[in-house]
Formats: sequence, C-alpha cells, structure tokens
Amino acid sequence: MIWATDGFTLPASTIHLWFCEEQTIRKPETLALYRTLLSRDEIGQQAKFRFESDQHRFLVTRSLVRSVLSLYYPPVSPKEWQFTKNRYGRPGIANPIPLPLHFNLSHTDKMVLLAVAAEPWIGVDIETTQRRNPGNELKLAERFFSEEEARQLAELPDHGRKERFFQLWTLKEAYVKACGKGLAIPLDRFSFTFPDQVSIDISFAPEHQDNPQDWLFWQIRSSDGFYCSLACRPSTKRTDIDIKMFSAFPLVRIKPVHFPFFRQKSFKRKALKENL
Repeated sequence: MIWATDGFTLPASTIHLWFCEEQTIRKPETLALYRTLLSRDEIGQQAKFRFESDQHRFLVTRSLVRSVLSLYYPPVSPKEWQFTKNRYGRPGIANPIPLPLHFNLSHTDKMVLLAVAAEPWIGVDIETTQRRNPGNELKLAERFFSEEEARQLAELPDHGRKERFFQLWTLKEAYVKACGKGLAIPLDRFSFTFPDQVSIDISFAPEHQDNPQDWLFWQIRSSDGFYCSLACRPSTKRTDIDIKMFSAFPLVRIKPVHFPFFRQKSFKRKALKENL
C-alpha cells in the first residue's frame, strides 16, 4: 500500500514492528525530503558521523521514526515531533499528545527496526550474525554474560555457538532497553535459558529486583541472517500481546509482512504448559 494518510490505531495489547531496509533508499529527491524533517539538533548529529553510510542510516532512521509516529497521531506532522531522553539516554516523545505512544529503535547492517506500542516497557534489538568476528563469542560471554549463559555457550559445538550467542545477546539488549536503563544494568545480573526449542525463560540475580513472571519475550530468525528480539512488560497481566509487522519505505509505501517467532515467552504459552 502507499503511505497511509488516515492513521493507524494502536490498542493497548498491540505492538507494531516496522522493518526498514535503509540501504535500498537512494533516490536523491527522497533523501532531500527526509532532510526537511530533521530538527536542528538532528542535523548536527548527522554531520558528526564520519562515514556516509552512517549518515545515511541516521537520516533514514530519524525519518522512519517521525513518519511512523504521525501514522498513530496525524495532528502532529513528521517534522513537528519533539523528543526527550531519560537519564540513561532512552528516547521518548516530548509532544503533549492525548494518547499513550512509545517506541524503541535498533539497527544493524542494512536494517532498521522500530517498535511502537501503547505500553512503555518495550525494547527491541536486531543483529546480523555477520557483524562480529567468528570465534570471539565465548570470550565475550565470559566477560559480559551470566555464568549460566557462558556455560551454555561453552557446551555447544563451534557451529552452534555463534547462533546461540546472538540469540542471547539480542534478548539481553531488548530487556535492558525495555527497562529504560540500557547498559546501566549489568548483563550478568540476569540469565536467559531455553527449556525447549520454542520457549524462553529469564531469571534474575538476587541483587537485581525484578519478576520473571512480568515479562514477555519473542525472537525472530530471518533467512538472511538477522536475529531480532522483542521484550515487553505489559501493564495488564495475563493478556497476550498481538504483534503486527510492517516493511516501511518512509513516506512512500507500507507493506504488511510476517516473520514467524521461533521462540517466545508468552502468557498463553505458560497457561498451555500448566494445563498439560
């Protein structure tokens, strides 16, 4: 479909994931339009990037955020959105709007991911398995992950270690981003385990006050080497989240897409297990 003009609705129990292949957006007139949307601060931020590829990603990413937010609240045009950051650097909306609207961003080589929800506690992370040099996964896990997670990796053969590393890494990034504190939360204070091929569990160290039952997680593995994890702490317990996905070319077109979740932690899945 062409870019919507009549707005999107966002029920409380819904999360929308927007995928943007930023390297495919190259028309000069499109990029010129995107530049008109940036604030003065964003123009300054873009200029600080040394490489053209990073400047390009920043431009497309900011245009994606601004144009998508206006789908949910059309009275604010893409150029008019204002943003704030908390003490840990998490961005949020500064405009006084009459509806709950929250977002979280991640990007990796060639792909930008934007999550939008009425729930404030959301976090996403996307990585490509080509980003890191092979063979470093165990060293990184021993340095940053919990003992349980490092043990998981150590027990795997070489060909499975890289995949498991990115599964754990994206989940951990999604969780700390959903908490709004980023890496101010030490990554070894919580652990992810996979009790079977389709489930995710999280546990916390005693010094980290949180409840595993409050959290939901989903994980996507694409055919072209991307791992994506989504974390949410819904305000209404026992209500599962409806997740819709879109491919976006900002201000040009929107295409509904579907990437199946190969692992998740949901209220529905927990209830099913309890009734077996």
